[in-house]
Amino acid sequence: MAEARAKRKRVYGFAHIGNPIEFKCALPFQLSPDLSICRPTVTQLNRIRKRLHNLNRFDDFRTPYESVFTRKPEKPALYKLETGETQEIQFVYVEEKPLPKQKWKYAIVKYRSDGLVREHFKPQEIVDLEIASRIGPHHLNIFNTYGAWSSAQFGSDTELFDFLSHGVLQDYNDVWKLSDLEALKKTYNDVVAIRTGYPELYHSCNLYWSLPNLRGYNELLCLGLFAVIESLITHSPKGESDSISHQIAAKVKLLSNRFERRVEHDFGSIEDGKLWKKLYDFRSKLAHGGKVDFGGTFQILTDAYSVQLFLEEFLRALLRFALVEPRLCMDLKEC
Repeated sequence: MAEARAKRKRVYGFAHIGNPIEFKCALPFQLSPDLSICRPTVTQLNRIRKRLHNLNRFDDFRTPYESVFTRKPEKPALYKLETGETQEIQFVYVEEKPLPKQKWKYAIVKYRSDGLVREHFKPQEIVDLEIASRIGPHHLNIFNTYGAWSSAQFGSDTELFDFLSHGVLQDYNDVWKLSDLEALKKTYNDVVAIRTGYPELYHSCNLYWSLPNLRGYNELLCLGLFAVIESLITHSPKGESDSISHQIAAKVKLLSNRFERRVEHDFGSIEDGKLWKKLYDFRSKLAHGGKVDFGGTFQILTDAYSVQLFLEEFLRALLRFALVEPRLCMDLKEC
């Protein structure tokens, strides 16, 4: 029986990578024995293109994958301002050129499929890959998976629509080198290892993955980033001197010195401990509905979006550290 199962032909499903990516290396690239990044077959490509076309027939969503976009400056011209003055202004427009079919930017993740049950939810391998890519320098948006044994498609068309509707130029001109794929492979295998070896750390990674990947400032996202940081390096307070904000301020300096690179910010030369106390005052205002005055008490933090960007960069650096030093991170959490 076992021999028959071993001889059975492997069946694969695939997931569409939402990002239009130009790969400067050969594909397929194997991330694990059952997971690889590939170009789609003719049949797979037809399914993806049909889905994109049906998603928005007015503004064809196949264009970002089948064109190259370049910023082009217009000739400077004089314009009359509302004040009555004239000023020379140079606008920039985006030039779109169709790509030959062999250079289209469609890519898929091919994953091992065990049976029909896996066609109705996102496979664990895909979740782990999304976690790894969000922690690393390049984020893969994997919105739709396609079953191996059926014509069913699972995923969020709404998320894909939002991504392609609000895509900016850098989203459409993403370039990956072989070194980027190798870095993703390492992070992916680290994520898989902590899922089985350190479930508490994996829970924190999963919390970060579950936060929406939004453009611009969002209060709930900001609070979510604080929550994931707390889940990684704090324990339930054991007294007044063991508050969450005190634990964070005490541990951040030690951690920052061990990161692969320092997380930069635009908050002046403030010392790490004082910065995090100020950040937690900001968090408290958000959580309890208070007004945040960036012209007074919180002037050092510049603005809310700067805080959110810093928190996300710090969290990603912290997660990368936790993947490399999981035991140390767990021990630090209990201190």
